[in-house]
Amino acid sequence: MSPEGTAQGTASGEGTQWKGAATQNETTLMPRGERLHAHSRQLGWWVDEATPRHESEMGTQSKRDKLILAGLFLAKFDRKGLAALGFATFAEAYNTIACGLKASPASVKNYRDELDPLFPNPRRGWANRELRPHCQRAFDQYGHLSLDELGHLVRTGLAASSDVEEIGDEVGGPDWPAGFAKRLQTGLAAETYFSSQAKSLPDFREYELTDTTRLGCGFDFRLTRTGAPFLAVEVKGMRQNTGTILLTDKEYRTADILRERYVLFVVRGFAETPEHIVFRDPVHGSLPLAPRTVTRQETNWVATLGATTTPA
Repeated sequence: MSPEGTAQGTASGEGTQWKGAATQNETTLMPRGERLHAHSRQLGWWVDEATPRHESEMGTQSKRDKLILAGLFLAKFDRKGLAALGFATFAEAYNTIACGLKASPASVKNYRDELDPLFPNPRRGWANRELRPHCQRAFDQYGHLSLDELGHLVRTGLAASSDVEEIGDEVGGPDWPAGFAKRLQTGLAAETYFSSQAKSLPDFREYELTDTTRLGCGFDFRLTRTGAPFLAVEVKGMRQNTGTILLTDKEYRTADILRERYVLFVVRGFAETPEHIVFRDPVHGSLPLAPRTVTRQETNWVATLGATTTPA
């Protein structure tokens, strides 16, 4: 899904003390930028000081580890953590994070509940249950991190297999938290929902899926089966059950050409319970699409290199 293919719908804070002790390793004394790289390397998310791993090299961090980090972040920072990720409710966070990682929303909630007793939030959590070893390790290693540092690791883990950019994390603009959640819902979470559900849906169960999200071809998945023309599936996501979906000009033109072979798959309701609705031939069918012209102003930065130009 291109960044333009979006859909719109119509605690305790940093520095809080918690019950229990966290291991303070040597990275605590580093400047913030170096700490973020160091913790990311410990999680297997960086090859060196500045270069993130390609998607195909992200296998060192397991899905369970990412779920635990999300639960740890929500347990420690509570509603301030929700806001930092751009979510309005815990249900929305559970649904979106779980869809993005092909997990159950209950998994995210359970990890938060297990870690709740370690922090002074309003919930009691699993107070009478001994912390499992993998959750204890996560708490010992990352429980002392600040809102920014732990939030960076959570967002990096979720963004690792998608086109959700983390540049706003460094720039710190006022709109980046909500923007991250929205891009996650309209991109990775919705696409993962489709890829995990397709084999159980009658219209798609006999097809093989190929992810084309990075190819810029006007759809997100190419579905093929022997003896039949391919289907093109474009996936959109919506926070609420009602709202606006947007097709880019390329997506529209591709749908116009492919007609019945073009499928618009809309995942809606991340704020409560995700569900989907399917439109075959969206351009010529019942979907009331209307053109909207957008004028963009873009600034490019140009430098002229002479024969004697050298780095400073």
